[in-house]
Amino acid sequence: MTVANPPMADGVTLGDRLLRDQVRRVHEARLGSRILQERLEAERQLFMEQHAELVRLAGAALKMLATEEESLRVLAVARFKATGEKHPTPGVDIRLMKQVEYDVGAAFAWAKSTGMALTLDKKAFEKIAIAGRLTVATIAEVPRATIAQDLTEAIQG
Repeated sequence: MTVANPPMADGVTLGDRLLRDQVRRVHEARLGSRILQERLEAERQLFMEQHAELVRLAGAALKMLATEEESLRVLAVARFKATGEKHPTPGVDIRLMKQVEYDVGAAFAWAKSTGMALTLDKKAFEKIAIAGRLTVATIAEVPRATIAQDLTEAIQG
């Protein structure tokens, strides 16, 4: 269905004017965003330079914390295995978690035979469909607008 789009007094159609105005707004929004992102990155770099030692120390402290926590977990689990005690020390508890172990091939065979626990790989399926190898899918062409990265020329014309 075609919609009438008659020219206005200046010879430009309303549809053209709306599109041009929107291009201008996108261009201005991109410029504003770029300026703020550049300023933020400059401030971020300045902060990192001014506080390099603090950043280094904080990173090292996080690594040390992770190592110490893992050591505590290992010790607590070893105590539990030796004694069965679920509260090996104040602030540390043992929770028994279920962990499923299985052969992937056997699990996939079970999933196919039961129709359960199967998930479609949509990305792969769609690539195969577009290649024209499927009868269970149709391909539609859907319009999608693309916007030039640089709209400078577009807003000048």
